[in-house]
Amino acid sequence: MGGALLRRLPGLALLVILLGAAFPGRAEEGVDGMFSDPGTGIIEEPKEGLDIEALTADKKPRFSGSAAASGGLVLGIADWSKPITAPGAIAATPFYLIETALKLDVRPASFIRIFGSFQVDSPYDDPATAEETAIAFSPVLVDELFLDYTLADLLYFRVGKQKITWGQGRLFNPGDYLSNADDGISIKGFLPLGANGLTLVGLGEGVLGPTAPAYDDVAELIAVAGLFESSLSRLTFGLSAYYRIAPGLRTGAYLKAPIAGVDLALEGVLEWGTDPTDLDSAAVLTSLFWEGGRHKWQLILEYLFDTSVPGYLGHSVGLGLLARNWLPGGWKPGLRWVHSFADVSGQLLVGVDGPIARYLRLAVAFPIRYGRSAGYYSRYLVSELPGAEYLDRFENNQIPGNLAAAVLVMLTLSVDF
Repeated sequence: MGGALLRRLPGLALLVILLGAAFPGRAEEGVDGMFSDPGTGIIEEPKEGLDIEALTADKKPRFSGSAAASGGLVLGIADWSKPITAPGAIAATPFYLIETALKLDVRPASFIRIFGSFQVDSPYDDPATAEETAIAFSPVLVDELFLDYTLADLLYFRVGKQKITWGQGRLFNPGDYLSNADDGISIKGFLPLGANGLTLVGLGEGVLGPTAPAYDDVAELIAVAGLFESSLSRLTFGLSAYYRIAPGLRTGAYLKAPIAGVDLALEGVLEWGTDPTDLDSAAVLTSLFWEGGRHKWQLILEYLFDTSVPGYLGHSVGLGLLARNWLPGGWKPGLRWVHSFADVSGQLLVGVDGPIARYLRLAVAFPIRYGRSAGYYSRYLVSELPGAEYLDRFENNQIPGNLAAAVLVMLTLSVDF
């Protein structure tokens, strides 16, 4: 199967390159935003009389956080196959959410930083006994907890529970090998090379998840990954790889560049599986991202080809659209649509939210799902899609009623501090 697939890839690559001119791209933050804070960036040579230690170290911990309380109603059709008049065909579900987060940032020296992000949510169900557990507040959830360390102003390390995002897609992202990093303990190292550099990651995958992963040997939990990125003028290219005993080896390459204010990207990913001598599948993504204009539009357009779909029919498209300054009063309309041509499945989400009083917002959304519930489009679908917060909450199933079609009304009181 791998040999036949490899013989087809040149033709597929030509098709995708042609499509890439009309579609794609993502402006990825350098090395996952690892060194976006001055205290963890490259430290310049000290000037005479300038105390770098005093400028970059903060002995006092810095706290920040947020709190939000939401409530509303989901009303919709439970299943397309049932007549509307059938019992249970129409579902009406009231809901509420209480979410709090606290962040701690400590910089005892210019070369070291400790960061933690913690959450408490309600309603909460114990995953092991979801049907028996009464609604309650969750335990304190550790979102991130890591230590940054700079060695000789040249090597940068981050150790602990951390989020790592690779790949060029915003709706589909086949190159995001480390999407489960926040359920494990990892060490990430970065070596600057020119404008970009080399990132290496070692990860104990899934060891902090809600259920302990099954394994016979501790080596089965260890994943290693690497990403090399470099730039030539406005063109950036990257090479990446990931390996764990299961699911096996994955490799990828991408090109991206800004053209006339639009971020364009072309990315290819090969999944070799547990036998690196035989190719299991390939995926090619073209992506376009634009943000700007008088109404502060945000546009995402992506095309994905996935050879794991039988008959080489794995064509999917995605569209994201958000206007931050189109309607008066700060109201923001948004749209997200993903679709698989192979099985005619997908999801559409249209909504609008805006302020009705200080710290108080109202959201109205219309989610629609069609085709198979786990259609081909969902294999590489990003779990937290970009756009307005209320759209993400619905897609992440934090709001009940995974319905075929519905209307969602939600009122949220929130504050950041």
